[in-house]
Amino acid sequence: MRFLLIPLVVLGLSLPLTAQAGTIVEASLGYGMEVAPDAGGIQDPSVMVAVGWALIDIFRAQVGFAAAYPKSGNLDPQGQFQIRPMLVFDPPALPFFLRATFAVKDPFSDSRRIDYGGSIGWNFTLLDIGLFAEVGILPVGGGDEVHWLVEGRGGAMFTF
Repeated sequence: MRFLLIPLVVLGLSLPLTAQAGTIVEASLGYGMEVAPDAGGIQDPSVMVAVGWALIDIFRAQVGFAAAYPKSGNLDPQGQFQIRPMLVFDPPALPFFLRATFAVKDPFSDSRRIDYGGSIGWNFTLLDIGLFAEVGILPVGGGDEVHWLVEGRGGAMFTF
């Protein structure tokens, strides 16, 4: 599994060289609910900061750093941190976007896991500041059983 991190790092370092527009920084808060196999389980809230670059007018590549904050207040770094490489389809003439997300859970441990998901969102941008809200589905948990989470996320986006 370690060999999968090398292409992600190379991609992240090479994106600024291929970018045609400015740098994008997002900060967001997400909350989710498990839908399978145990429907109704409310998940801990998560905070994510993502940096990205516009590749062309309708696509941008981003790398997000997400951390869950347990409701109990006891922060355990195992299982609470994810690196999320993302590809976003964001047509400028439409108020919505589509996001493909790859979640690298516990990236610095031997129990690393790579999952995938996607979301649809709505955004509003004025000058270089935007607000967005999205609903997505992502796998969570570990081991042999995959738990699917529907996550709502909202935040702000800044373009430099």
